[in-house]
Amino acid sequence: MTSSNNLTISGPANTSAAVDMWVGVGELDRKLMADLERSFRDSLFTYKEPLTATLIAVYVIVFILSIVGNVLVIVIIRLDRSNRGVDAYLMLNLAIADLLGTPTLIAFRFNFNFAS
Repeated sequence: MTSSNNLTISGPANTSAAVDMWVGVGELDRKLMADLERSFRDSLFTYKEPLTATLIAVYVIVFILSIVGNVLVIVIIRLDRSNRGVDAYLMLNLAIADLLGTPTLIAFRFNFNFAS
C-alpha cells in the first residue's frame, strides 16, 4: 500500500484495516475508497486565507448587530406607551420579519460561500 491510502481523520490509519471490517471487499473497492477519501480530503475548505477569515468575521458581526438591533426595536416599541400608532406596528412587524430572515439568509450565504 502507498502512503496515499491512509485515512487522516485523527491521525494516520491503515485504510485496508478499516475496509477489511466489511465482508467481501476486494482490491478494486479498496482503491475506490482510497480515491474517494483522497478527493474528500483535497476538497476540504481551509479557513487560513485572509479573505475567508474576513468574510466569516463580517457575517458574524452582521448577524450579531441584526439580532441586537431588532430586539432593541421590539423592546422599545413594546415598552413605550406613546408608540401605539400604525407606524410603530409597521416597524414592529419589520423587526420581527428581520429577526426571522437574518439567520436564514446568513446561513444560506455562509453555506454558498464556504461549502465545497
